[in-house]
Amino acid sequence: RKKGLNSATLSLLFKTVVLTKLMYVAPIWLHKRIDTFKDLFAKATLKILGSQFHPPKVLGGVLIGVPPLSVILKVNSIKFVLKGLTQQDSVTSMIMQIEETPNHEYFHQIHATKLFLLWKFRLKQTTCSKNQSSIRDLSFTGLQVHNFFYDDQIMMLYQCEEWNLLLKDGIHGLINEDPYSIEPLLSNDELETFIKTENTVNCPLVLRFFSRYQSSTLLDFLHGRCLRFQNFVHSVLKYDKNSLAPICLECCKLPDSVYHKLFECQEYSPEVTALRNQLCSLQKLEVNFHFGVIFTNDKSTRKLFLDLVMLICSESSFKDDYLVSNCDTNIAL
Repeated sequence: RKKGLNSATLSLLFKTVVLTKLMYVAPIWLHKRIDTFKDLFAKATLKILGSQFHPPKVLGGVLIGVPPLSVILKVNSIKFVLKGLTQQDSVTSMIMQIEETPNHEYFHQIHATKLFLLWKFRLKQTTCSKNQSSIRDLSFTGLQVHNFFYDDQIMMLYQCEEWNLLLKDGIHGLINEDPYSIEPLLSNDELETFIKTENTVNCPLVLRFFSRYQSSTLLDFLHGRCLRFQNFVHSVLKYDKNSLAPICLECCKLPDSVYHKLFECQEYSPEVTALRNQLCSLQKLEVNFHFGVIFTNDKSTRKLFLDLVMLICSESSFKDDYLVSNCDTNIAL
């Protein structure tokens, strides 16, 4: 957690070394075996984050900037079909035959490609013809070859679009619930408006010049699966069964949480208070403040948040090493 390559470098290595090999002719074989690699992704996410415990699966991929394997595979399959359609050879003929065979095992890739083409036409506010405005009417034979060409930017945008939809469907994996609040300040629908993975991709949370300790600590405060936060120790690990509430170890007055450490605990210096005042926009999100950090492209907000996290850690009485040495770190979720 304190030494070695930071999360940004490990994430880059994972994408360039592991994913490139995994995606080799993946549209042909990976669809039926995608569940086999779920454990691989979970272990890789844990190591890249530098976490003590597994974060929620939906949130972990966002923090390291790696989309779910299903999204990566879908985009890869679309590229595979589009490249085949531009060859004008036997591969093109085979794709045309699959298009007319709904029961074919690769027909779902044809369907996904048509959805992408319709999305691209809508994005550019153009359609091939009035009779091809829906997926039922769209046919590869009725399109000119130039419609099948794509660039990296458009594919990345579509990948983020698919990723956003997946996150919104599984938004409960992103949301933190406050057990001491009668009614949350923002509804799920309002929180969904913050989800923009294109900002996370274009403006990574962890920069290449961060130390390993900086990156792992920053991400701990975003996913909350850390021994530093007593609400996690109390409600998830069930470590202290005699405790009725997860009281903060610093102030010993209020229930502990990531939000409490960042914005409520009064056992820190005036410098912490000054940084808190500059992050009022995050405080308004209450326990779901991480939406305003993860999905923003405002570098100044992220810089202030990192400064706040590191200052709180430096002033905390209970250091990370002490917490690890006094708890069973072999507990796995």
